[in-house]
Amino acid sequence: MTGAQFWSYLQQKIDKTYSAYLDNTKANSLISEGMVRMLDKFWFTLSFEREADEMNSLIIKNKLVTPVAGVAKINNGSTGAADEIPNYAHILRLLANYEFSLVVSAANQNTLTSIDHKLRKGSTIKLGGTTYIVSKVKGDTFQAKTTAGVYATATGTYTWFYSKDVYQMSSDRKNGAFHTANIITPRFEFSNTGTVPKALTVTPAPTTFYVDYVRTPPQTIDVTNTAIDLNTYYSNKFLYRLMDECVVIFGAQTKDYNTKQSGMQDIVDNP
Repeated sequence: MTGAQFWSYLQQKIDKTYSAYLDNTKANSLISEGMVRMLDKFWFTLSFEREADEMNSLIIKNKLVTPVAGVAKINNGSTGAADEIPNYAHILRLLANYEFSLVVSAANQNTLTSIDHKLRKGSTIKLGGTTYIVSKVKGDTFQAKTTAGVYATATGTYTWFYSKDVYQMSSDRKNGAFHTANIITPRFEFSNTGTVPKALTVTPAPTTFYVDYVRTPPQTIDVTNTAIDLNTYYSNKFLYRLMDECVVIFGAQTKDYNTKQSGMQDIVDNP
């Protein structure tokens, strides 16, 4: 289905003599608005597999971002920068990756000591090129071993690798632990840093983070285009659902509430 075919189907759905009210420019604007409104509804009900399947080309998963001092740039396009979230529309999940230095001294019986450490059983630490998993914790002491069962026994500065799901800070003016950003409860918030007008800031600042998000549409629909196959980017079900959304908007714009109601009923019948 090309953009021109999409427009032909949409005109059939509108089925009004005054549908000529929509020239090509207005039709493209209508479709663009319909896309935004529909995506907003889709991600809001994303617990359903059906919506997730329809949005397959619009969901980016595990995008690795390297923020600068905890700040990542939000970009509607893409520059390829490591500190950028490209083609951003809406965040779904964020997992922050932290690396902390851990001063460790060796004791006896494969036991290591680090004052006031925050390690837990299952934590990952590294010394040089060797990675260890913490197997036992007691106070300031702990034991760690490789997947082959070799214990860490050396004194030195280890690196503790820690990953944590990050949730949005509702307001930095509110009190209480649930709105306090620390290593146990890291937070993210959208901001204008002054130098970065659209930014996502994670506190405490992680080394990297993985983000799942809804992206901007990968292909703009142009009603004059007869070459680009929209099915490369969107399923037919997605496109027909978009047409229904456009009918609802068109009915509202022209004060034709019968057309609007008809479009809304089509959405109910074919969600």
